[in-house]
Amino acid sequence: MKIYSYRLLVNTCVIILFIIQIGVRFIAYSETQNLVGSFKWATHTNEVLYAIHDLWLNEIEIENEVHDYLLMRNINDMKKAKEKMQLIKGKLDRLQLLVADNRQQSNNVKLMIPLFLNQQQQFIEFMDANNNENLQLVIKSLRQSSFASALVSIMQSMISNERSLLEERKQTVYKRNLISNVYFTITITLNALFLILFLIIFNLQYSKAISYNRRIRTTESRLKGIIQGTTDLIAAIDTDYRLIVMNQAFEQQYLSRYGKPVALGDNIKEYILALPNSQQILLDYLNKALQGEVFQAVHNVVVDSQKKHYEITFNPIYDKEQKLIGVVLISRDITEHLQLENNMQEANKNLAIAIQKMKEKNLYISSLNLLGSTLQSCLTIEEMYAPIATYAPKILLDTAGIVYITHPSRNYMDLGVSWNSPQLQEKIISPEHCWALRRGQLHVFYNRESSVSCDHLKGVVNPPASICIPLQAQNDIVGLMYIEFITVANQTEKEFNEVVKEYSLLVHSFAEAIALSLSNIRLRDTLHRRSIRDSLTGMYNRSYLDESLDREIYRARRQHANMAVVMVDIDYFKKINDSFGHEAGDMVLIKIANIILSNLRQSDIACRYGGDEILLLLFEINTEEVVKRINELRELISKTEFLHHGKLLGKITASFGIACLSEYGSVPKDLIREADEALYLSKKNGRNLVTLAQAKQ
Repeated sequence: MKIYSYRLLVNTCVIILFIIQIGVRFIAYSETQNLVGSFKWATHTNEVLYAIHDLWLNEIEIENEVHDYLLMRNINDMKKAKEKMQLIKGKLDRLQLLVADNRQQSNNVKLMIPLFLNQQQQFIEFMDANNNENLQLVIKSLRQSSFASALVSIMQSMISNERSLLEERKQTVYKRNLISNVYFTITITLNALFLILFLIIFNLQYSKAISYNRRIRTTESRLKGIIQGTTDLIAAIDTDYRLIVMNQAFEQQYLSRYGKPVALGDNIKEYILALPNSQQILLDYLNKALQGEVFQAVHNVVVDSQKKHYEITFNPIYDKEQKLIGVVLISRDITEHLQLENNMQEANKNLAIAIQKMKEKNLYISSLNLLGSTLQSCLTIEEMYAPIATYAPKILLDTAGIVYITHPSRNYMDLGVSWNSPQLQEKIISPEHCWALRRGQLHVFYNRESSVSCDHLKGVVNPPASICIPLQAQNDIVGLMYIEFITVANQTEKEFNEVVKEYSLLVHSFAEAIALSLSNIRLRDTLHRRSIRDSLTGMYNRSYLDESLDREIYRARRQHANMAVVMVDIDYFKKINDSFGHEAGDMVLIKIANIILSNLRQSDIACRYGGDEILLLLFEINTEEVVKRINELRELISKTEFLHHGKLLGKITASFGIACLSEYGSVPKDLIREADEALYLSKKNGRNLVTLAQAKQ
């Protein structure tokens, strides 16, 4: 907690204690007044009782004096009785005054006055009568008079009333006294608590103040140590340019720079005026700061033949009334800092270049990934050409090139796709003509004087700097990528090699993406062929037929075109196998398959249906044309010689059954069944025949 908070708390406690004291005094005064008033009323009641008793006693004394006088006839007794009768009136008046505040008692006093007067009159009459007869009767009459009884009754009533009042007033005094004691107890307790709190807070504040002052002294000592220990030059001057504060660094620097010592109280203006004109700008800085401005300035000086840069901060100094009393200046050697800053700027520049290159590489990688995913989606090699032509100029900047594809024969490579019009225009190259293909790795060509040139560059007059990269996948060369560098004409071979090194990873990734896609497409084609082709005859297999027949029937129906199903069976094929062996049977089956395939249109389909049975699908052809073409095919087979190991197998023929879509339903099994039944008729009727299934009525 801050000191001013403790001070506020202490002041608050003092004010609260003062208010409590005033309250205590007021309550004490009020309770004392109430207690005094209660005591006064109790005393007043006692006075009334005393007055009544005194009046009663006085009445008894008068009665006794009259009695004595009547018995003794002593004149002194009469005088005493009359004197006391005179006192009765004063005592009644006093009693009347005492009970004036009590209507009941005042009325009783008013009743007593005539009774006393009548009784006194009676006493006087008895005494003045001088009649000694029947004295005892007179005395008895005197004591038993109605006046005496009434007076006694009234006084007893008044005494009873006053005693009741006295008891009430005693209770009031007791309660007032009890309340006063409670008030005083609470007040004393509160005073003690607040006094304790005040002492605690005061001691805390005092401790804080001591600690604060100690910290201030410690801080001042540390600040002085920091000022003296820092390497920065620190000094302060007043408005008359006199030094009022300086540290050792300032003193030592001044001594080493100007060759003379400086002390507190010296006029710094005189020192500056003695400097060369180039250094007198310091005086302008001081004048500016003495006008109340806060600013920084960089001051350049030559120290020991080395140029130094100092950053000087000028801050005006103000007193409590905000009056300018001087200037503090802090000078720091920033020579190394500026050098470091220059180095940092250079590093940032290089970093920005590196980041830009990284962004470009990321862009290349993104394009390369997109190229790879696009190539993986291609179904044929021809589909790959468009993505390669599109992405190659974006990924391989400032280049032109060609991608060659290995022919299935592996004897040569065909030009697949090119970009940016390369100088090399060879459509076909031989693997032996390229060093990259022969060595199985990247080959760099700069010029004919310093590099080994590939033979496929012989047709180029001035071949540009280029590289050849074999497209390899799974240890198989599937192609070649040839890249020409367009913008390296004015570069040295070393610079060109650096460019190649920079491009190396990108080029290899580009080549790998193309090679992998080429390999996948070829593998997919091979697997697809194996899945739909019969391995012996090269015809489509039964699976392909089942997959295609429904589709082809639907297509023919939609186009309102005819379609024919032809079942083919080799006559006496089992006999051939039994007589010449299965190898001869396979040879016959292959040769007949080749005859059929070579004489079908490209749109027609030939499938090995099973064993020696072959099924043909002929599209967009009428019935007469089907019969004619199948007969030609039958005759061609029957005229063919079949040799096995130089031995003629004899005449081999085939039987045919035809069913046309226009005459039968669109259900595949119906067409095949009808064609099979027609084939059966050809076999039954002597073989080597063509039978057309007849439409059923």
